[in-house]
Amino acid sequence: MKPAPGNRLTMQRLSAALRVRGAERELLCMECILHIGANKTGTTSIQKTLMSNASQLKKQGFLYPRSGRSFPPKVFDRHAGLRMAVLPVDVDPRGLAATVNLTTEEKRAVYRKDFIEAFDLELLANKDMRYTVVSDEALFLFSDDLTAQGMFAFLKERFQRTKVIVYLRRPDLYVASAYSQFVKMGGCDDFETFVESSLQGPKYFDLLQPWRTVFGKENIEVACFDRRFLRGGDAVADFLARIGVDSTDFEHFQVNESLSALGCEALRLVNVRFEGKAPRYFRRAFSRTFTGASVQMSDRMKGAVRDAFKDDHEKLVEAFGLECMEFYALDDFDTASAAQVPEDSPLLARKIADLALAIQERAAARSPGGRSRT
Repeated sequence: MKPAPGNRLTMQRLSAALRVRGAERELLCMECILHIGANKTGTTSIQKTLMSNASQLKKQGFLYPRSGRSFPPKVFDRHAGLRMAVLPVDVDPRGLAATVNLTTEEKRAVYRKDFIEAFDLELLANKDMRYTVVSDEALFLFSDDLTAQGMFAFLKERFQRTKVIVYLRRPDLYVASAYSQFVKMGGCDDFETFVESSLQGPKYFDLLQPWRTVFGKENIEVACFDRRFLRGGDAVADFLARIGVDSTDFEHFQVNESLSALGCEALRLVNVRFEGKAPRYFRRAFSRTFTGASVQMSDRMKGAVRDAFKDDHEKLVEAFGLECMEFYALDDFDTASAAQVPEDSPLLARKIADLALAIQERAAARSPGGRSRT
């Protein structure tokens, strides 16, 4: 991403321009709101709402930068480029490099230079703003010391203060929602296998600790993604109110709904047929058709998740001074309804998958060259 021709300043010239205009002091009066997720807590809806209402945000003194979201011809809702700008170029920004064609150290070095230049120019052009809001759930999902330290150093040079906001979801509900996304992206594992593997990875406290270490507990706001505690029962409305934005006239978005349990299993079977590389239109079709309550855990699965997150929950409550119910109550695991799955659901999912595959094969046979479009 490169700034417009008239703005092609080197970082040295930009620094000089800032000093001459006295803008360094002005920029440092701006505060940063860093939204790091977590994923599966309405982040896409929040980001799309921020992007689509950028001009309305500016009227209230909030900047949602384009820098870090633009990878021509793609423009992301989230600031996907932040990690590549703060990580050393020899570190692979997991889950992103191939998507935006920054697969080599040389390409990442060029992007990093261009991003920093464009970001600083955007701050300069909007120096009358009170806040800059940046958002990327991958900062939490791929959290480590290097990322948190790099982000802290980058933001400290540009903002008077940074407040980190993170939403956390009751773990069993988080894992179920994450499974829906896993299947949408081509995953083939069944739900039980996915749950077991999910419990082996880092927990919430482990992922938050790097941010707590460098930004300080006082600058991290931990919120519970639970409709009982969200303002208006909605993540978008809650986030905007939390940062001080009046969203009365905003267009709100609700996107990235979970697949229903039936749709999730049917799409998984399609994925298995294509060995994880099913054409994208299957994902689009199933996502539009099969929305609703995502797959639920059996009592045995819920018990395993509860046990795996028990110590994590206690660490979070102690480290961030949370009231148990402001985060999530372990008792909720016991009162949540168990999975109610009709006995014929696996057979029905198989029939749906077979029908979808048959339609695809007929379409492929009719198309030029015998292949359907993806």
